[in-house]
Amino acid sequence: MMINVYSFSPQIYYYAEAKTTHITYPDGMEVLHFPNNQTEKHFPDGRKEITFPDQTVKNLYPNGQEESVLTDGTVIQVHPDGTKEIHFNTGQREVHTAEYKRREYPDGTVKTVYSDGRQETLYPTGRLRVKDKEGNITHTHGLCVLKQCTGKFLAADMPYLKILFT
Repeated sequence: MMINVYSFSPQIYYYAEAKTTHITYPDGMEVLHFPNNQTEKHFPDGRKEITFPDQTVKNLYPNGQEESVLTDGTVIQVHPDGTKEIHFNTGQREVHTAEYKRREYPDGTVKTVYSDGRQETLYPTGRLRVKDKEGNITHTHGLCVLKQCTGKFLAADMPYLKILFT
């Protein structure tokens, strides 16, 4: 019985003009080394792992999901439906959708900016502050704080007044 030793060895190709090394392994994995120190690994299951010169690592999955791990520990995930999650090394988390961007802070504060420019901030105490697209506070603590809300007065002028929103 004759065994071909070369079939168990990786095949190495060097593309001189592009200065790129391409290694193929018997299990189907391929590794490309580029002159800028970027490395790409292509796995048999369709996943790709790219290591950039700054050591950021990006994984691309066959289902369309992406995950990047930055050198500071920040993780960015892009889901097939287009939503993006960013997990910062500070404990903060950010979610991006077509409708809004929301940041969650370790203390429980949640800030949301909607695509129309409106902003909401929910504090750990339960206080809610709402701003219009110009940045004017329209509601806080469930109170109407601008004349445009009631058409007659500012709730800030009458702190005892509570307006219920239905």
